[in-house]
Amino acid sequence: MVSVKDFKDGLVTKDNLFAIVKDVSERESRNGSIYVVLTISDGKNDIQAKMWNKTGDELSKYVGKLACLHVEGGMYNGQLSFVAQTIRETTPNDGVRFEDFVPSAPIPSEDMYNYITNLFNAMKNESLKRIGLKLYEDNKEQLFIWPAASKMHHNIRGGLLYHTYRMVKSAEITVKAYKNTDPELVVAGAALHDIGKLWELKPTDGGYGEYTQDGILFGHIYLGTAAVEKCGNELGADKNTVKHLMHIIASHHGKLEYGAIAVPKTQEAYIVSELDMLDSQLYMYEKDEMEMKPGEFNYDRVKF
Repeated sequence: MVSVKDFKDGLVTKDNLFAIVKDVSERESRNGSIYVVLTISDGKNDIQAKMWNKTGDELSKYVGKLACLHVEGGMYNGQLSFVAQTIRETTPNDGVRFEDFVPSAPIPSEDMYNYITNLFNAMKNESLKRIGLKLYEDNKEQLFIWPAASKMHHNIRGGLLYHTYRMVKSAEITVKAYKNTDPELVVAGAALHDIGKLWELKPTDGGYGEYTQDGILFGHIYLGTAAVEKCGNELGADKNTVKHLMHIIASHHGKLEYGAIAVPKTQEAYIVSELDMLDSQLYMYEKDEMEMKPGEFNYDRVKF
């Protein structure tokens, strides 16, 4: 089966193609003709294909859906460009599944979920254990599929749990080097730092994040802090433990200008904020490098 990557790499110049339509944008050419730019994806690779004699309104029904397109590629002004000649929705007879085209975390969600909840179960601090387990168990279905962002890092199906899992793994190693920290608070803070994204975002059919009304009004940092406070009160958890955990969530963006409610005031909060920045940035490096060949470079990345 021909893929988006085959077109992107120039291996195919004309064929039928199955892809998810991520975006439809109506444009106007220099001579006043209307055309549409379709952003299509196979889950890992995207290309943009122009479609003439159509309007954005006509094609908007395909956004977020798996479609069959006839695409032709060629060089234009020294660059590879694409034109979609036809488009239709897929049928069962096509033998393709929507979920196979959705960008997803590379580790099964159940494995990541079990790893984190097992850590909570093993904690000696009963307040951290009970808060963590309740928030995870009450939101298990969402955690399995939720993205971590709308456009930037980990904006994939299961991306929130994948980002959290990598942070938790990093936290376990980091606390071994810094003996004066509370290791359980660091791990719990890493596991819950983005819990507010369950209410800030909702996943689209294509696996990407879309902001909710509460997300726009309050943001995930406030929503996560409030969720931990509410949960701690309901469970009768130790107030100082709850306060410290809330501070870790409130400050995990590191700086006020980055959206933090507060800057980190404890070692545990500082570690979690730095691990959050580290994982989000490394994800972007990984994503870019997967699309680059050895020896390629741009203004932001070099792949050796």
